Parts: sequence; C-alpha cells; structure tokens
Amino acid sequence: MQAIASTVAKLNPFYMVVSAIVQQMFAIIWFGWIINHIEHYYYAADKGVRRSEHAIQRYSALLVSGATFLCCLARSAVVLMLVSTYKASTLQDYQVIAFAVVLFSMISMHRDLARQRPIQLLLTQCVYEAASTMLTAVCCYYLRQYSF
Repeated sequence: MQAIASTVAKLNPFYMVVSAIVQQMFAIIWFGWIINHIEHYYYAADKGVRRSEHAIQRYSALLVSGATFLCCLARSAVVLMLVSTYKASTLQDYQVIAFAVVLFSMISMHRDLARQRPIQLLLTQCVYEAASTMLTAVCCYYLRQYSF
C-alpha cells in the first residue's frame, strides 16, 4: 500500500489536469457532434421511447460532466502511474501502456451485454475509451517531452 501511495505522490497534477481537459473536450466532440445521431437513436431504442428527449433523465448535465471529468482524471492517473512504474520513455511505450489501460477498462463491458444494451452503444463507448486513453498517452508524452 505504501508503494502505491508513493507512486501517486509522484504524479504531476498539471499533467493530470491538462490531459483530463483534453479528454473532456474529446468527449464533448465525440458524443456531442461525431456520433450524436447514432447515440440518440440507439439510446431512445434502449429506453423504449420514440425520441431520446422523451427518456427520463435521472442525473443533471452538470453531474454527468463532473463524473466524466473525474473519470478523465482517474484515467490520466492510471496512465501516469504505469508510465512512472515501467519508466516509459518513448511514445510507443506510452501507447502500449494506454492500450493496456483500455483493456483493463473494458473488463466490465460484459455487464452491458447482460443488460441487453444495443451493440452500437457499446461500440461507441469502446471507441471513446480507446481514443480517450490514447489521447491521454500522447498528451502526457508531449507534456513530459517538452518539460511542461
């Protein structure tokens, strides 16, 4: 436990926040613009309503955005912890670590299949996770490369 605490203490909070902001911006672009129609169509179908606007919203947009940002911070922390643990130095090392983080984050996807979620929603989520984690790796690599 002490080794984990010392590794977390070495993390650069600036890198975490910058990469989390990059991920948050990507989430806005990905879910808001790129796959907006696909997401709304299958979300409505999943909820059993005609349009996604008719689905009951349990959580406010502020809460969802805050939770997304916290997940972005956690993703950045995990990538940076593995980078420092394995002493990654090249962009390829960072990307391999990011790929491992993506694989670990997909462990619970079987629950979405068990809940009979549409495969299109699962694919959009998987692509977002992979791209967001790769963005984190690239962002952290270049922040460290240029000594920010």
